[in-house]
Amino acid sequence: MPRYRYSCQDCDSEKMVFHLYSEVPIVICDVCESQLVRGLTSPSLKKEVVESNAQVGKLTKQYIEDNRKLLKEEQQKARKQTYEPT
Repeated sequence: MPRYRYSCQDCDSEKMVFHLYSEVPIVICDVCESQLVRGLTSPSLKKEVVESNAQVGKLTKQYIEDNRKLLKEEQQKARKQTYEPT
């Protein structure tokens, strides 16, 4: 949910309020009890930094190799077991 900064024009106090963009709440100042005005706020974006694409490829390749080993082990176990026909 986005947050918005509201400021009082009478006493210059500020307040952060969380609400949907479509909502238009009436926000009252805690200090002088007058109505606050919504100010301009910049969005906060979180950026995830990937060190390099080579590292992602390396991790993917390692994951595939590990799962190949597990698959071979499971196949060997299945071959050793005897199954009755249905």
